Amino acid sequence: MSETSTALKDRLSPALVADIAARITAVDPRFDAPRFVAEAAAGLDALTLMARAEHVSQALERALPRDVVEALDTLVASMHPVSPSGQSFGDALFFYLPYSRFIARVGRGHYGPSMDAMHALTQRMSSEFCIRPFIEDNPDLALQYFTKWVSDPSLHVRRLVSEGTRPRLPWAGRLTVFAARPEPIYALLEALVDDPELYVRRSVANHLNDLSRSDPEGLLARCAAWLKARPSRHPVIAHALRSMVKAGHRGALALLGGTAAPAHRYRLDAALSTRALCIGDKLTVKVTLDGLEATDAVVNVDLVCFFIKKAGDAAPKVFRGARLSLAEAGPQRFQKTIHFAQFSTRTVYPGPHKIALRVDGTDREIGTVDVKP
Repeated sequence: MSETSTALKDRLSPALVADIAARITAVDPRFDAPRFVAEAAAGLDALTLMARAEHVSQALERALPRDVVEALDTLVASMHPVSPSGQSFGDALFFYLPYSRFIARVGRGHYGPSMDAMHALTQRMSSEFCIRPFIEDNPDLALQYFTKWVSDPSLHVRRLVSEGTRPRLPWAGRLTVFAARPEPIYALLEALVDDPELYVRRSVANHLNDLSRSDPEGLLARCAAWLKARPSRHPVIAHALRSMVKAGHRGALALLGGTAAPAHRYRLDAALSTRALCIGDKLTVKVTLDGLEATDAVVNVDLVCFFIKKAGDAAPKVFRGARLSLAEAGPQRFQKTIHFAQFSTRTVYPGPHKIALRVDGTDREIGTVDVKP
């Protein structure tokens, strides 16, 4: 997980540490709250968010019962009640990060109790990060839990099955244990692809999109079969194949309902709102497509910005544009905005930034924007 701001890390504060102590003391009066608070708060100011979580979890380990199973039971008992609406309370991420780190580090030798603890934790704050070491330790046993969890009453538990097993989960290490045998994972995802909650279906689509990097043809075959069996899955499949569509994969384009339009059947124009801006500004790109003759073909148009990197070279970032049908001749328009602000996941450097349209996987340069400090 990436540090986003000083204010964000400060939400895992000494006051929150005291709240953790109060929750645990309420279920276990033997808990040495003064010692825990003193040790957990010491040196907290100098640490990043994730370092704070690890630091507090180590203080928890020293203050909780030495028996790991008893310690896990104490943590679970101290958790807030699950919201009837399924929503987490405001500071759940920060409150439970030390719990998550404790389970991932201390609980690995106690598989069943730790999985039970993560089942409880994910209903307050996702266990998608702390569960990954347990998958690596014993993937077959993890699959036994996941097979039960796909029908769990909690949407958060069902989502954990998909999100926790993602091979390319953001801010987490790669999970490769199922790369050579993806069938069990496909079976889990198929069980969740029709989940009543969009939150779960979105995770399924993101997981499938991860698989498009390592198993594009296998993924495409699965998606084709799922879509044929139930056409209502189209939104999930479309989101799952977004990277393949951006790359102009003909099979993905065809599966989603159309063939690529020949260039002579349309005219494509784009206008940049400015040719020079400062870091922190926005660029708007307006795109117009004129169909020159009616056809059942489609044109997939995405926007690409080649962001300058620290070393001076450029890296493309693709922004999803539109999937335009030429069923009727005439103009179609859309616009996209690129933010040149500083983000935790992207640093903007001054210099010329090339802007292009990616049309059915092929880039067409439309101009350059000079970004100033």
